[in-house]
Amino acid sequence: MGWFLGVLIVIELWTLWQLIKAPFQLVGSLMRGEKPSASVIIRNVILVGLAIALVWWVPHANEMGGPGRVAATQQFTTSPPGVIAPGSAQGPGSTAPPNIPRGPAPSTNTERLIDRARQEIVNGNTDDAAPLIRQVATSHGNLDYKQDVSLLYVAIANQHMDIATLLLDLGASPDVGDSYGQTPLMQAVLDGNADEVDFLLAHKANPNLATRSGETALQFALKNTFPVGQRIVSSLRRAGAQY
Repeated sequence: MGWFLGVLIVIELWTLWQLIKAPFQLVGSLMRGEKPSASVIIRNVILVGLAIALVWWVPHANEMGGPGRVAATQQFTTSPPGVIAPGSAQGPGSTAPPNIPRGPAPSTNTERLIDRARQEIVNGNTDDAAPLIRQVATSHGNLDYKQDVSLLYVAIANQHMDIATLLLDLGASPDVGDSYGQTPLMQAVLDGNADEVDFLLAHKANPNLATRSGETALQFALKNTFPVGQRIVSSLRRAGAQY
């Protein structure tokens, strides 16, 4: 089998070399006033075809998705993010709450507001994000709707407690996170942010939810090497977290 692969590599390298030489051969023939050979023309046509394919592929690559990638346009048709769908893996002692009402899909304008609000949160422009969030709450009333990640998750991941407070005050669920079932509480644990953990637990975040691979907030906390790891574990246990 090894010799066969070696032959294939040699053939591929030879083909690549021929394609690389083709444009220079074409230019050389034209400069000498000669008619290019058929093989040179064919190789240049192949090169042009590959170039066109590459130009098309680059801007469309993100739309094509791939393993481990969640497309930005994906919509959840079963459980919303942060809620384990029936039959999904769960760790011992983990629970799946009743499905949080997803509500009707937002209008295109509302989706744009959600996307703008998320971008402002990521950029740290909380003063600009707040009015957008209020507009979403007024126009749609469901701040948990998002195809890939919730606004609360983004706020917690970027440590904007003021935005997190606003979202929760307007009715956002503390348990809706990303498409893999990772909740805002889990993100706070992974960040080693004990204040955010306590904040979310005070707002009734469920410490026993599990990701789609079966990991809970307490399991994440026990792996935490930050000095505040023990404080986080204690907070989770007081809130009823099970391993």
